[in-house]
Amino acid sequence: MARTRSRWCDGGRARVSGLAAAMVALCLAPAPARSQDDDADAACRALFSPSAVSECRLAVGAARVIQPRLAAALFAGNAVPGTASTLGMRLGTLPRMTLVVQVNAAPSELPPILDRSDARGERALLWGFTADAAVGLLAGFSPMPTVGGVLSLDLIGRAGYVPLPGKEGFHDGGAWGWSLGARLGALRESFTLPGIALTGSYGRIARTAFGDPSAATTDAFFEGAMSDLRVDLAATKRLGLVGVTGGVVYDRYASDLTAGFRESFGGPQLRVDGTAVHTRWSGYVNAAWTLLIFHASAEAGWQEAPVPSGIPSTVEVDPVGWFGGISFRISI
Repeated sequence: MARTRSRWCDGGRARVSGLAAAMVALCLAPAPARSQDDDADAACRALFSPSAVSECRLAVGAARVIQPRLAAALFAGNAVPGTASTLGMRLGTLPRMTLVVQVNAAPSELPPILDRSDARGERALLWGFTADAAVGLLAGFSPMPTVGGVLSLDLIGRAGYVPLPGKEGFHDGGAWGWSLGARLGALRESFTLPGIALTGSYGRIARTAFGDPSAATTDAFFEGAMSDLRVDLAATKRLGLVGVTGGVVYDRYASDLTAGFRESFGGPQLRVDGTAVHTRWSGYVNAAWTLLIFHASAEAGWQEAPVPSGIPSTVEVDPVGWFGGISFRISI
């Protein structure tokens, strides 16, 4: 029995070490170029008329502004609100679990593609409602007293919904999203040390339309589903009665866009299809209060918010980056 357990542990540690190397490689990999030289931008630049190129890049740029804010409303900040420590085990090989409900807020700039007689964007506040679950898979090991959770591993799943305001120009009523990932522990929080972990995840946000794809009521539109590759490095430490967590996040968004636009007022609508890729850095801080197995957490953060290249100089777009949320968590 001892030999069997030893082989299982050795194999488990080998698998965890391999996963650790893969996640670190993903985190340290060079970021893609920010030139927006992707399929959607290339499709716009291939158009013959300069005015068509300008209006096309405005429609695609609107997607680059709005889509990261949808992701922020759904999945911004800490994957497990209130902590960066992995969950570990309760008794022997019995895993710990945590369940979370969360409400997020993320304002977004809405570029003026609906009515091209207007050159100024508007703001809308996006609300995200999410449910998260995490389970401890491997407890890791303790190389010395008070140092634990090294190469521990949790599995994390998230699902959420953003009710999109139709009066602001969104066409489909709401956006659904999901995410699956793993949290790799470097340290578990103790009396002397902070908890530190690296989280990698992949998510999808269902097809969303801004503007009218039928061209009946708006001058331009975009629609498309989006994927999100995400890496989050976080640390947590209890300070008195409050646990404080901070983290840095890198997101790579890719969306299969269809964008429609008019070259001139009252003219026919033209369309392009392509993949738009955009990346964002963000940072956040949590403050959490704990009572036995119950945790209440408040979060605030900032997401990088550049003006996409190609936006006409006559159009006023001022992307916004802040986000925030509250969450309630049960750990068992």
